[in-house]
Amino acid sequence: MVMKKQNLMKTNRFLTKAAAMFAVVSLGFSVSCSEEATILNQEASEAVEDAITDAYFEDADDMANISMVTAPEAGGRMSAEENDDRIINDCVVVTITPGEGSTLENPFGTIEINFSANSSDGCTDPRGNVRKGKIVVTFEGRRLNLGSVAVITFVDYEINGINLEGTRTVTNISANLEVAPKFSISLVGGLVTWPDGTSATREHELVREWHRENLPINDYVLVWGTASGENRRGVGYEMAIDTDHPIRHNRLCPIPVSGIKTISTESHTIVVDFGDGDCDKLITITVDGESRTVEARR
Repeated sequence: MVMKKQNLMKTNRFLTKAAAMFAVVSLGFSVSCSEEATILNQEASEAVEDAITDAYFEDADDMANISMVTAPEAGGRMSAEENDDRIINDCVVVTITPGEGSTLENPFGTIEINFSANSSDGCTDPRGNVRKGKIVVTFEGRRLNLGSVAVITFVDYEINGINLEGTRTVTNISANLEVAPKFSISLVGGLVTWPDGTSATREHELVREWHRENLPINDYVLVWGTASGENRRGVGYEMAIDTDHPIRHNRLCPIPVSGIKTISTESHTIVVDFGDGDCDKLITITVDGESRTVEARR
């Protein structure tokens, strides 16, 4: 299956009324307060954009995973219950090419998920996400077997106007048929470009734990690990998610529903809290001890 995720971003710009009120009393205090509010607003906006693009990368991985799990040519199984409306529709073209000598027991080959095969406008899913371009998966081994590998790349791929690049290598690190299989996820050369031409880089080493429910649409994943890169302003950062507060992605939710990540730059520490499990778009951002709850608009 494939998950779609929706449009994006730009969080509300927050105006600092307190600074304006205190300006009459003390110009120096007003400037200081305004600067603090500007920093909080700026970091909050970028943390929201980071959360959305993370969700878009997870969305692409999930679609790749579903295409492998449901396709016999990839060592999976066909099941109507696994159908995902992100990729199972008349607009998207999925092409599976087994490698020479591939078998059901030892499958390998490529899967191409093409969102622009039938229209240059791409494909719109039932939740309003618009995808264009291709996701290409090179796979080796049955998806749920220890040691299976999927390498995911992008060809002019974008979702809701945001272009994704990079190579994601997903490796099964769990015993065969484990109830909640784990996968290591390595992103190299990650690049996210927004419609205005600005971009951010990222690389990461994560672990994803896949929890399968009776209805696949209710599946969710838990993610933890580390990442680094530069944001849209060219500021370097490091990110960490610990195992005590893993990020939880529910299949139909636009952003993570719970978990905590910590982003560190040269100047600031930003804590991003996705809440307690509600499928909403609310995120609490804390910058150097100052907190604000914002809505991820996309």
